[in-house]
Amino acid sequence: MITVTNRQYDIVCQLSFDLADGLFAYNDYFEQDLDTGIGTYQFTVDKIGDLEIEKINVGCYLIVKDGSKMRSFEVMRVEEDKDSKTIYAEDAGLDLLGEQVPPYKADKSYPITHYIAEFTFDSGWDIGINEIPETTTRKLEWEGTDTATKRLRQLVKRFDAEIAYDFEFVHGKIHRKLIHIYKKIGEDKKVRLEVGNEVSNVKRTISIENLATTIVATGADGITLSGVEYNEGNIRSPKNSIYLVDYDAVARWKRAGYAPGGGGIVKRYESEAKTPQALMTEAVIKLKQWNHPEVTYDVSISLLPEEVNIGDTVVVVDNSFEPSLVVEGRISSIKKSLATKESGEIKITNIVSREDTISEKVRRLSTLVQERLFDFTSVPFVMTIESTDGVVFQNSNIATKLIANVSKMDIQMNSRFTYRWKRVSKYGTDDT
Repeated sequence: MITVTNRQYDIVCQLSFDLADGLFAYNDYFEQDLDTGIGTYQFTVDKIGDLEIEKINVGCYLIVKDGSKMRSFEVMRVEEDKDSKTIYAEDAGLDLLGEQVPPYKADKSYPITHYIAEFTFDSGWDIGINEIPETTTRKLEWEGTDTATKRLRQLVKRFDAEIAYDFEFVHGKIHRKLIHIYKKIGEDKKVRLEVGNEVSNVKRTISIENLATTIVATGADGITLSGVEYNEGNIRSPKNSIYLVDYDAVARWKRAGYAPGGGGIVKRYESEAKTPQALMTEAVIKLKQWNHPEVTYDVSISLLPEEVNIGDTVVVVDNSFEPSLVVEGRISSIKKSLATKESGEIKITNIVSREDTISEKVRRLSTLVQERLFDFTSVPFVMTIESTDGVVFQNSNIATKLIANVSKMDIQMNSRFTYRWKRVSKYGTDDT
């Protein structure tokens, strides 16, 4: 059910997701991404002669249940024709999406709460959860004019944090609008999503648009990497150099015609680190993020488990690949129906496992082998032959298909073997 309120949070009408009497909402989708933290919601309602539909206008608030959580949105746009209205709403709302904040330069280092108060003044939004301690401070500057939401998005990135917008309800009404600041949104749930069950399709995207092989980092008061040396395998920086270089990545991605170590892809990184050592630590982390192609997976959902949310870690399995494709990563964006939970899409980033030749059963067995609880290699293979049409044949009047299966402890091992078939006839007409 969707509850619609006016700007004083008084209920003006309600819509249902079934075909009962009254206004019927369909084609509803909730979307949210980690980058902005903003959640959007849209749905369509037909004009059926019910005057209640005229009460749904821009500026109204929507209250919708998402599993055990109540979500609220402000209607930002309404599109209508002679047959229907389509409603577009966002949780950040007009007070932040429409508010323009001027250029700003801090006179000293401040905690994140100082900047949030500065950029949300008189907006009606309060700070809710804040996981960034007051001892973590930054001296920041913005030269241009931005919307409040864009400025907040830039702010949390500079504190290596993530943002979310939420509402506090009292007696079914909106009581407070909250800005939550997290070190990292979501949980490491590793919920299994399998193609053919919860998932209908998986699309992989590989991109080098953000790739870098070399970093030039700058910290507070103009400090650089030149005051410290770093040497870890292929990632190195001489003591008097401002460059941090991944030499293996340079060799792979450098421009043609350059000597070893030259022709790399240079990216600049700005930090508030106060010492060269702290700056180097941050630069190494960033270079390890940027020194390889980004891999993302767009996962089409047929049934999203209720416990899966933005930022959570999930495992996506596609058994149509041989061996099975096993992708473990973090949900960076989510699109789903709040009405049915039966359609949608999630994007998986921060991939920690890609095509994997080991199924979950084999992984568990491998762990036991490593712990020496038993010797897996001593377990014999089991071979079976299946026939699609029995085992009795008469000349060429009966046809069948024979399928060989090899397994070990119920784990299919067919791909490890090649097969040679031989037909033995008592009439001496053997063939292979």
